[in-house]
Amino acid sequence: LAATAGIPAAGLLAWLAIWIASVAWRNRFEPLCATAGAGLAAMAVPALFGFITCGTQSVAILLSAILVSRAAPGRGFPAFIWNGIGGILAVSLVIHLHFASSLVALRDAVRDGGAGMDRALALRTPWAQNLLQAGDTLEHAWFGPGLAATPASDARLEQLSRIYSRSLSANPLHAFCHSAVGRVAFRKGDIAAALASYQEARTLAPRDVYLPMEESQMLITSHREAEGLALLETASKMYPRFGEPAGLIGYIWMARKKPA
Repeated sequence: LAATAGIPAAGLLAWLAIWIASVAWRNRFEPLCATAGAGLAAMAVPALFGFITCGTQSVAILLSAILVSRAAPGRGFPAFIWNGIGGILAVSLVIHLHFASSLVALRDAVRDGGAGMDRALALRTPWAQNLLQAGDTLEHAWFGPGLAATPASDARLEQLSRIYSRSLSANPLHAFCHSAVGRVAFRKGDIAAALASYQEARTLAPRDVYLPMEESQMLITSHREAEGLALLETASKMYPRFGEPAGLIGYIWMARKKPA
């Protein structure tokens, strides 16, 4: 939130969240306020861990409106202030309902194998994670879990490129948005662009072990085995108890020596 909305906006929202929580606590014995407070608390945990959907946020806005309306009579502010807060909440609700419709369109496009994706993208889903999930689902369905070059003229690659580019514009600080763009570039045969995207991803998430593993597979597939093995060695040293990088190194050596 601080990265996308700015530190002042994050601080303002944190203050608003604390104030609404205090209103809920002061009025916890009133059934309506208690229900609204409990509903917001139930949404807090998934929201903190990033599992945010437009539907739950829309409900949270309505619950917050209930608490704000309960707090209004006890405050010595002019009526236009409370009317303004109510207007802001109403506009926010409309915006979130629009976002919710964009998520429904995105889900339907994925379910239909990519048909209707242009319409879904035109609705501008605001969260990068939803776009990444949609693109990843289609990518695995179309090309399988492995990494391999694909004819650059494949229209499916262009569709994936649009999805991942939109996710990157939604959140330029999301490491996996950069790696997803890099995967598409690799499938198109542009190894330089793919490696540049993965380098950016690893800069944003230096402790993620899967990013160097994926990049090493690209290098090895591109006949740059020494660089790929060096990257795998680095990945295995990051988490010595995590066996996948070491196992991948072993498979490479087995393939090289062709054991009986």
